[in-house]
Amino acid sequence: YRLMESWRTVPGLKDGALDGAVLRDWVKEAHKLAVNAERGEIGDVYIGRILSHAPVGEDNIWPPAPMRELLEDLHNQSIENGIVSGIHNNRGVTRRRMLDGGSLERAEASQYRKWAEVIQLEWPRTAALLERIASSFDESARHHDETAERTQWTY
Repeated sequence: YRLMESWRTVPGLKDGALDGAVLRDWVKEAHKLAVNAERGEIGDVYIGRILSHAPVGEDNIWPPAPMRELLEDLHNQSIENGIVSGIHNNRGVTRRRMLDGGSLERAEASQYRKWAEVIQLEWPRTAALLERIASSFDESARHHDETAERTQWTY
């Protein structure tokens, strides 16, 4: 648990480039080990959280192309769930003024939607995942907007 919680380096990443074969082999082996330990689903979630640390690809799109290929082949909802939660956790704490609302989250949602739009024809499953991430940021933005509105009425 501590190892998986602290892991920040995507396997196969060297000098800013992601080796798809190394990544694929690592995911396959990590999944197998988790299943053998009767921890398959949660193991996949943690694999996804690790993948959420991947850098932007050489084409300035996240995730990098080797990871897109892997996601298209895997069809693994638990890994995708881990990526979504990892993306949110990777942001850390955000700070804003009391009445700012969800502008930070709307900017994040916009970026993920732009990436999804660019890759949707070649990597449709990954594009759907990016749209899901964008929608989760939209939901967070609505929450912050509502909090700001309630605060405004209080003061």
